[in-house]
Amino acid sequence: MMDKETIRQRRRRILSREIEEIAIALFIENGYDNVTTSEIASAADISNRTFFRYFPSKEAILISIPHRILDKMCAAFETRPQDETIMRSWRAAAMEIGKLNDIDSNLVKKLLFIVNDSPSSIYKMQNFQSFKEPIVNIIAKRLNTDKFDLETNIIAAVVHSALSSAISLYANTSEETDFAAVFSKVFDILDNLHS
Repeated sequence: MMDKETIRQRRRRILSREIEEIAIALFIENGYDNVTTSEIASAADISNRTFFRYFPSKEAILISIPHRILDKMCAAFETRPQDETIMRSWRAAAMEIGKLNDIDSNLVKKLLFIVNDSPSSIYKMQNFQSFKEPIVNIIAKRLNTDKFDLETNIIAAVVHSALSSAISLYANTSEETDFAAVFSKVFDILDNLHS
């Protein structure tokens, strides 16, 4: 059973999303490297101090959206049957996330535009190890191993790459499609690797 969100938590979540949306708009308009945290705070009509209560840096805004999606996907993975193969569980978790209404696909596409447009933001996104850590931890838990186990890390690397490829494909597709269709395509490829 999920805990009910308190009023304070809801206000925090709403302001956090507003800051993200304002920052993303500024990054698109002015270029990621040309926007400061002070400019984001001013556009959001908050103080610099308030900004830093929500995000430790502008880089944190870049990674907040993918982290939110990954957190939901990991939670969905944990609900899958233990006797199901790990890849099937990840596929099901990804498909479930792809159908969620609260993921703003427009925001994801905007974020990926920023990342593709700015060399420094690409570097920050690609080198952020924290995207892989939750995947390693949840696979280690499922396999009853530690996070340094070789099999655990190989599976996590494959899942991480598959999810990254799906998001990149989603962002760069011209036709109207949803996350679920893209995740399905990526995991179909993984399913067919053994043949």
